[in-house]
Formats: sequence, structure tokens, C-alpha cells
Amino acid sequence: MIALRDVTVAYGGRPVLDRVSWTVRRGERWALIGPNGSGKTTLLSLVCGDHPQAYGTDVSVFGQRRGTGESIWDVKRRIGLVSPELHLYFTHPMTAHAAAATGFFDVVTPRPTTADQDAAVGRLFAEFELSDVAGRPFGRLSTGQQRLVLLVRALVKNPELLILDEPFQGLDRPAVEHAKAWLDAHLGADQTLVFVSHHPNEIPASVTRFLRLDGGRVAEVG
Repeated sequence: MIALRDVTVAYGGRPVLDRVSWTVRRGERWALIGPNGSGKTTLLSLVCGDHPQAYGTDVSVFGQRRGTGESIWDVKRRIGLVSPELHLYFTHPMTAHAAAATGFFDVVTPRPTTADQDAAVGRLFAEFELSDVAGRPFGRLSTGQQRLVLLVRALVKNPELLILDEPFQGLDRPAVEHAKAWLDAHLGADQTLVFVSHHPNEIPASVTRFLRLDGGRVAEVG
């Protein structure tokens, strides 16, 4: 699913990632850990195709090396993503339901949806106890509710690769436990998860592998 081979990314001559190699196979569940500034965000941006150096390094996603003809949209349609950076882009007025449904299109503004797509959002809203806020403006929800809506957004298209970067920011403990249990119970055996958190107690029980970065280098793999 993901293969980085001796990848280095530098800004102004300073390495942000330093000779990083990492292989993720279909169906594996990984925790990506490390202190702030360790290179986690840069690594994920390479995987998602959002980093300009993704095409000058040895990075392969879904078995295809970057820069060999795929478009960024070919990659994104197979990935479900939550991140603090993505959250900042949701400034357009829309309902919580419409915000979650943007996940079908990999955009941050509302698009027309089909009955099947609306049903998929409604089902996930029920499972995450969000049904009561579906018609409310996304911008008026609490931070925790917004984060759950964006988690649903990442899940709506049943992605092959799910990247959850600090997905539980702003959630109270019962909501975190509920979301963890949902991920453990409902992710398919062939779905791949990369989970980022500074808090070990937020990592779902089904996560069995970890990559720890420190100072842009691989400090530990397990």
C-alpha cells in the first residue's frame, strides 16, 4: 500500500525526513508516532501526494511510484483522511451532513449527492451519535462534533487506505472510546489504517504495528 525507500526531504538544506524507509501492506494497522517536528506531517503529505517533493523521491502508493502517470485525484479517491490541517479548510457554510458528504468527492465545499450517498452518511451519523446535528451548520458545532463529522467524512467512501492524523482532538473520553471501538469493530480486513496520535491511550486496539520518527529519522519500527 505504501513504500518509501531511503526518502530524504529537506528545506533550505535542513533535512525534515532523513533517509526514511517504510513499507505498509494491505490490511495492516499502523501507529505513526513521534514528537512535534519529527517529520510525521511531511511523511503523510508525501503519501497523499500533497508535498511537492513527492515526485522527486522514491515513494510508491497502491503499488505505483509517484510521477509515473497517476494524478493526485487518482490517489485521493482511494484514501480517507482526517488531519488538523484539513479541518482548517472547512470554512464554507454547509450543514454537518453536507460536510461529511464532501468525502465522496475529496473536496471541502458541498456537492450534490445521491440517495445512496446520503444514506451512507446517515448510517454513519447514527453509529457515531451525530444524527441530531446532521442539519445544523458545521461551523456552529463544538470542536468535538466537528472532528467526529470529519471522521465520518473520511469513512464514507470505505477507503482502501485510512489516514487518521490526531482524529480525536477535542473529543471527550466517552467519544474517544466509542470511536476507537467503532474502528476496531467495523474496519474491513483489507482496509489499511495509519493512525497518528501523541496519546497512546487513543490508539485503537487493532493497531499492531508502529513507526516512531525522531528528528526526521526512523527511530524504531515494531
